[in-house]
Amino acid sequence: MDKYLKLLNLNGRAVLCEFERKRIKRINARLRSDGSLYCSLPLYASFAKAEEFVLSNSDFFIRALDKQAISMLKEGVPKFYRSGEDIKVFGVWKKLDIRTGPRHVEETDSSVVVYVSDISDTDSVKRVYSKWRRDD
Repeated sequence: MDKYLKLLNLNGRAVLCEFERKRIKRINARLRSDGSLYCSLPLYASFAKAEEFVLSNSDFFIRALDKQAISMLKEGVPKFYRSGEDIKVFGVWKKLDIRTGPRHVEETDSSVVVYVSDISDTDSVKRVYSKWRRDD
């Protein structure tokens, strides 16, 4: 089958699109987990027609990309910010451990240790952990 890669501008955002001709009846497009688009099109359709399809639905794809980015950010967010809670950090499950000490975060093979002055202050734990997630 015939393949074609192109970087498209979707409302000011550059998105890599892979187009592939297949034995199908209509143009299909889907968002991949890496943020790129995959578009399959019938054997008789032109790549220009498929690009036009993607560009005409750019608002939908931008909303989907934004939603995907938000869900990826929320993936590792603890629910209660308590010691022993399981959290996902960069695709790996670890235990959250909260200890007293100067504000910082340490990551080990099996846990993420958050140091705060008052371990019962969940807002403080949340601020320190969130800052570490953004900076890391």
